[in-house]
Order: sequence, then C-alpha cells, then structure tokens
Amino acid sequence: MLKKNFQIILAVFVSSILLHPTALTAAQSLQVNLKPNHIAMGATYNGTTISVTGKIPADAEVLIRLLGHYSDTKLKKKGRALGFLWMNMGAVEFKNIPSVFLLLPSPDLEKFSRGDHEAWRKIGLGFGTLEEKAVIVPASEDKEKLFKDFRKLKESAELYGVQKNRIRYGSTTGSMKPFAATMSIPSDIPEGTYTVQVYAIRDASIVASAEQSITAEEVGFPATLSFLAFHHATLYGVLAVVVAIIAGLFTGLIFKGAKGGH
Repeated sequence: MLKKNFQIILAVFVSSILLHPTALTAAQSLQVNLKPNHIAMGATYNGTTISVTGKIPADAEVLIRLLGHYSDTKLKKKGRALGFLWMNMGAVEFKNIPSVFLLLPSPDLEKFSRGDHEAWRKIGLGFGTLEEKAVIVPASEDKEKLFKDFRKLKESAELYGVQKNRIRYGSTTGSMKPFAATMSIPSDIPEGTYTVQVYAIRDASIVASAEQSITAEEVGFPATLSFLAFHHATLYGVLAVVVAIIAGLFTGLIFKGAKGGH
C-alpha cells in the first residue's frame, strides 16, 4: 500500500513537471560571465566596456542592469525670481537612489517597453519603478519634473541611460540560448563596487535572474590625488595652487611668444 502511494505521488510529480516546464526553468540559476570584472581607472582612463555573456531559456528575453551603490544626493534647485532672475531657489535631496543606473534590453524588450508601458512597469526593472520608489526631500508636487531633471543630469554624464542594440543571441541549444552583450562604462563612473544584474523575462514576468559584482578603482596619479584630497587636504590645496601658478606662467609664455612672432 505504501509503495503504491509512493508511485502515485511520483507520477503526479513527474506529470506536473512535464505539463509545466516553466516551473523548472524558473528554478534554474543563470550562468553569467563578466570580462573584465575589475576596472582600473588611471590617468588615461576615458571609459571602457565590459562583456556580459551567458545563457537564458530559449523562449525568454534578456535584460541587463548595472547598478551603483545607493546613497543620498543633494542638488541645488534653480528657478526664476521676480520673473527674470535665474537663481538658486533652495536645495532638494534624492534619498537612497543609485549612483549608476544603466539598462541593456534585448531589441524585443526595448520595443515592448515602448509599446506596453503598463506591463513594462509591472516588471519593475525600469526607470518608471525607480521614479516611483524615489523619495525627494522636501516633498513636492513636482516630483515627476524633479526626477526628470535629475535623470537628465545623470544621463549627461552617461551614469543613467538605456544602451540599445547591445545584445546578440546565439543558436539555441536544447532549451537554452546563449547571449552576449557589450556594456559601455562611462568615464565619470565613481570608484566603488557595482552590481550587474541579468534577468530572463517571458510574458512580462521574470523567470530567472543572476547577479555579479564589478569594481572600479582609481590607480596611479588619480589615486594619489584622491588620497591627498581626503587625507592631506592642506598639502593638496598647496599643490593645487602651485600647479595653477605654473599653468598660468606657462600659458603666459606661450602667448608672449606668439605675439613676438608677429
């Protein structure tokens, strides 16, 4: 009797897997590789790229995110005074918001995000969700406009944005398909640890995900300057003045020589 019950339970379990393959897929952990996973920012650093590769379920689409550390960001709020003066009208603070927020959607997901805004918002991985969760102090009825301006500021430094047409798929093997993506890392990225998140999305739902970390580290001359600025502020200030004086003298000599040539 016990053996028979066990056989029945086993049959039901196997049938449930065969009839619902998505349950097995969702439980799979994605295999993701990053190259490189460490960024050395020296004196000549002007941005770089990292390669993100892996495999996702064959019937899914891939979305990649790069997130910086969460912190509070204070900005000056500008506005018009007396109808014509453009000046600071106070300060605004964005609480617990990522320093970097980059999205790399597959071409189909990029089209989907533009076509079905509500379904895309429910996935909860885009800028709409980031805006919803953002806390702005002091509270304002212009939250949408303030966040839009904040996003524009970040996009101007390439720290926020959507990098399109960066994902390529390979030939499907069995139930999985490989992908490869090239992510641009901006020149103004702050030193620190960042999270690369990879999502497999099917029918507006996340079916699998994985994440890995990368580090950005100042090396050489930039690292020396940062060390002096934070640990030897007086010496850093003196050196800055000396460099400014030398640069001024050098510029003066160049212009003097140019005038003498005429």
